[in-house]
Amino acid sequence: MADWVSVAKIVHKSKGEMTSYLSIGPIRLPQIKYTVEHQQIFKGNKTLPNEIFTGPDNAACGVTWLRENHTYLLVGNVDQHDKILTINYCFGLPLRDGAYGAITEWENIPESLATKLHNEDFGICTNKKR
Repeated sequence: MADWVSVAKIVHKSKGEMTSYLSIGPIRLPQIKYTVEHQQIFKGNKTLPNEIFTGPDNAACGVTWLRENHTYLLVGNVDQHDKILTINYCFGLPLRDGAYGAITEWENIPESLATKLHNEDFGICTNKKR
């Protein structure tokens, strides 16, 4: 289930790193870091951090295509160790007729989904593989 859901404007995209905690110990992994302005938070802490991390490529379910100065409906998790926001391509919301879709610009979100979010109907925020 999603930890947070937000309409966010991408301010900056850069390379970053995130620590992954494995049985052999912590390791640093390359990531894409998005700096965002949360315009509306539907689920999660109402003061979400303004940095979101994702894998560096499609093989790692990375969301690599978000563009600066565009606004998206983002759905993700909070890394429980470092308390940072993460998103991935394999995590989607039902966009039309229950079919799951990729991250979409806010202006293209179906009205039915926007209504559910405004009504805090978070049954739609489940983790499903595409």
